[in-house]
Amino acid sequence: MARLSIPNEQLEALGGLVKISTAQLSALLEGLSRVSLPIEPDALEAEVAKLLGPDLPNVETLAKALLALNITYAHAEPPFDEFVNDILSALEQAGQVGFHDDRRSRAKDLITKILSVPTFRTVTKAIHLKLDRERLFNHARILTDARPVYGPDVSAAPQAVLITHTLKISYYQDDKMVDFYLALDEDDIAELLAVLDRAGKKAESLSAVFKAANLRVIRK
Repeated sequence: MARLSIPNEQLEALGGLVKISTAQLSALLEGLSRVSLPIEPDALEAEVAKLLGPDLPNVETLAKALLALNITYAHAEPPFDEFVNDILSALEQAGQVGFHDDRRSRAKDLITKILSVPTFRTVTKAIHLKLDRERLFNHARILTDARPVYGPDVSAAPQAVLITHTLKISYYQDDKMVDFYLALDEDDIAELLAVLDRAGKKAESLSAVFKAANLRVIRK
């Protein structure tokens, strides 16, 4: 029993790795060694799919599978050979490769080479570190309302109006979208703006320090 749980469509796409030509593999490895993207999974998947080329079947699914496997490896960092053998065991159980046929040997060679590219592993590990949180921000909105203030006679026109704000933050938790609402006044908004501005300045300051030390800075 393979220890990895890989979706069937990704196993089918991984089985197609044996169809990559030597030239395609060289171009893919060269491209992966130069990956320099914001650490957004969708963007990286699209780049890997482009590097694989349009002639390969299920190229988008294959790109997704390669990225998912690299992130899975970054999560636990098991012995690399053991991890590759687990992938091959999953492919065997899905009927994509046989234990003794040439496809298994070629698949092992290709998977090992692709998942061993240092730059690709660095970027996918950064993705894992970014996503390894209890809650992940998705988007925010501020809802502004005007609330009338009535006097003793509610049938008369309001005597004043109160401007209110509600901050809506949507985030992911346990693969589900959750909404959180928080009432704000003008002072709260000013404080949030100041805090966010300060965070941006701290990020700039830290980036300068790490760049001076010749460390790659990933800001997104």
